[in-house]
Amino acid sequence: MASKKNDTETKEKVSKTKKTAEKKETAKKTSSKKVSASTKKNTVKKEADIVSEVKEEVIETKPEVSEKTELLQVPDSVVKDALKQVNKAAKKQARQEFLSKVVEELIAFLFLVIIICLVIFGVGYWYKNYYVEREDQVEAQEQEKLNSEYRIVSYSSPTGNISVLNDNYVIDYNKDNSKVTKILDRELNTLFEGELEVTKVIPSTDGTIYAYLDEDAESENLVTLYKLVDGEFEKIKEIGTLGYYFSPIVYTTNGNNSYLLGFYGEENSDATDSVIYNLNGDKSELHGYSLVGDYNRSSSDAEIRTRNKNYIVAKSLSSKRYGLYNLNDNQLTFEALYDELHCTFDDNFVAKKDNYTGILNIKSKKVVDFQYDFIDIQKGYYVVSKDNKLAIMDSDFKLLTGFDFDYQTNNYYKAYSYTKANSFVSYKINDMYLLVTNNNEKSGSYNKHTAYLIKNSGAYTEIVETYIEYDKDSNFLYSYDDNTDVYTIYEIDNENILNSYEISLNGYILNNVTISKYNDEIVRINNDIYINFKTNEEVEGLTYTKDYSFDTYKVSLDYENAKGLIYTGDVITSTYKCNSKDNYVVREDNTFYIILENDYISIEKIS
Repeated sequence: MASKKNDTETKEKVSKTKKTAEKKETAKKTSSKKVSASTKKNTVKKEADIVSEVKEEVIETKPEVSEKTELLQVPDSVVKDALKQVNKAAKKQARQEFLSKVVEELIAFLFLVIIICLVIFGVGYWYKNYYVEREDQVEAQEQEKLNSEYRIVSYSSPTGNISVLNDNYVIDYNKDNSKVTKILDRELNTLFEGELEVTKVIPSTDGTIYAYLDEDAESENLVTLYKLVDGEFEKIKEIGTLGYYFSPIVYTTNGNNSYLLGFYGEENSDATDSVIYNLNGDKSELHGYSLVGDYNRSSSDAEIRTRNKNYIVAKSLSSKRYGLYNLNDNQLTFEALYDELHCTFDDNFVAKKDNYTGILNIKSKKVVDFQYDFIDIQKGYYVVSKDNKLAIMDSDFKLLTGFDFDYQTNNYYKAYSYTKANSFVSYKINDMYLLVTNNNEKSGSYNKHTAYLIKNSGAYTEIVETYIEYDKDSNFLYSYDDNTDVYTIYEIDNENILNSYEISLNGYILNNVTISKYNDEIVRINNDIYINFKTNEEVEGLTYTKDYSFDTYKVSLDYENAKGLIYTGDVITSTYKCNSKDNYVVREDNTFYIILENDYISIEKIS
């Protein structure tokens, strides 16, 4: 009985020991936050340790057993059951920890994705609503600044009969061009709107706008003069005398602007009397003289034009010599003592006497001696000739060069003319003068043309070729050698030829070659061939354009796409339709306007 009781107690103790071991093992496993790969490798060792521990506890729990009682052996089946339970609990715990780790990492990943999405959204929102808006604001501010310096104005004509007067007034006419319907200033403020039958609208030198109607009769004409006052044209005078033809007296500047000075009438016969009306309608009589001006007249009632707004050349009907008439006080300033007399663009006058030419001032004092064959009048300088040689003289009458340049005539250019084209042309390019001799030839008698690029010091560079051409608008100089069919393009600055480049057209079949500047590296041949003259290679894919560059803006004309682009700095500020027939004008104040088929566009500098 005692033995059975002991066995029962022993089993209970073993069971308690087993449970205690399971609790310890469970505590060890739950206290570990991470299950490593070494757990499985150490399972056998742990099982041996657990068996040993169980046996020790069994021995320790038998103090009441007699020393004579034999040590109770724990059955292996009990130990194996205990190990199975331990392993099962360990695997379950490992699965739970693995799943817990996966869930934690998935949550962390999703949280990271959400953070990234929020950051991307925030950056996009900031860029769209703050950065771009700020960039647009900066661009708008820059454009506003540019627009504060330059303004683009435009006007569209309802009839298409539009013109610009003296670069400052826009004139709109009716469909048959017989009546003026609207006048605007260059800022497009309306000065007149209505209908008035006119021959011409023209301002005076003080800015007052006049209009006149010229009506022909059998042996005379009648001129009705109007003046624009407070938006309406007022009739000033009907100018007409039986047997007289009247012509407007017009002051013409070097920029070809015209200003009305009055009207001149002479009898339609050999009579020696003539009359002059000023713009107030006051009449003066001129006896023994006729007004001739500085340019040839095409007919007896055509404009009489002068280069000086106060004086005009008059011809003595008896001596056939020339003097100077003062339009302000209606009397002769110079007596008719000169074989030729011509106004310059200031108060000096080129006069010829006894086959020699000099220059007089307004007091009839010689400022240049009568020693030259002729003196060609330009704005700011003169070309003078002596013994068929040419030299450059500045506005202070100082010779900048010797008489180093040939002057030739031919059957077409028999002698120098003050009113017609001549065999040479000249230009002032910044601080340099360009003189091209044997230019504009008609008969083909010259086999060479010569260009001289002349510095203020008098030093010059010479170019001799079959043909030489200069485009003032684009500052483009080139020459052509018909023996080699080679064109030479010259890069020039204020005083020098920087480089020259040769291009050959031998591989092209071309007739009547025309060449123009496309940009600083490319020339355009006959409207459809583009060649880089620095590399002598053809460039594909370009369109016909022409650029006008100014201090702070540029006008680029794309003819092939019928588009004009106006740049202020690097920003396109306006576009419009254009074609090669449009009239493009650069004003003397370096502003620009365009007359399109029906439109006027102007780029104005705001003061």
